[in-house]
Amino acid sequence: GMVARMPYYHYMPEMLKSQGNAYYFGWFTNGGWFMSHEQMFRHELALPALTGAADLALAAEIAGSLSIGVHIRCSGGYKAQGIALQPAYYRSNINQIREYLASERNTSGKPPHFFIFSDDIAWCRERADELGLTDLPYPVTFGQAEREPNDNHCDMALLSQCDIMLLNNSVYGYMAALLNGKPNKIVLNPVKNRGVF
Repeated sequence: GMVARMPYYHYMPEMLKSQGNAYYFGWFTNGGWFMSHEQMFRHELALPALTGAADLALAAEIAGSLSIGVHIRCSGGYKAQGIALQPAYYRSNINQIREYLASERNTSGKPPHFFIFSDDIAWCRERADELGLTDLPYPVTFGQAEREPNDNHCDMALLSQCDIMLLNNSVYGYMAALLNGKPNKIVLNPVKNRGVF
C-alpha cells in the first residue's frame, strides 16, 4: 500500500487526501492537526475528572488565582538524550512572566500564583534558586512528587487549567496547552514550529 511520511512537527493536511488504504508515519504533534478537528479532539481527549483530595485542592487554588503553570521535564529519556531544558531557560521565562505581572498589560485582578508540575519534583525543589523560583514575590506550589499509572493525567489536567503556561519541549505540556480552553491564555513554548503556540 501507500506510505505517507510526515516530517517531525509538520502539519500537512494534504496527506489526508490520499486515495485507498494508506499508512501514515510521523509525529502528529503540530497544533494544526488539533485545531483542524478541534471539537472532535476536545471530545476524544477529554481527561477524566479529578478525584483526589490534593488534586481538587490544587484545582481550587488554580481557579482562584492568576495561575502560572510551569511544566519541567528533567528525567527519563529527556535527560538520557541530553535534551532536557536547562534551568536558565525557566529562569529567563519566569523573569519575563514577572515583568508581565508587574505591567499594565496584566488586567486580571487576580493574585498571581506559580504552580510547578514535573516528572521530578524533588529535582525542581533542589534547584528552585537556579530555576528562578526562590525570589518570586508570589506563592509557589509544587505538584505531587509521585504519580501512579492511573493518575498520570492529573498533572496535564491541572496544567491545562492555568492562565499562563510555561512549557518545556515535551508533547505532554503542549497537549495541556491545546486542551486549555481559556480564550486569553498565554503560552510560552520553546518549540516554535509546533503551530498554534
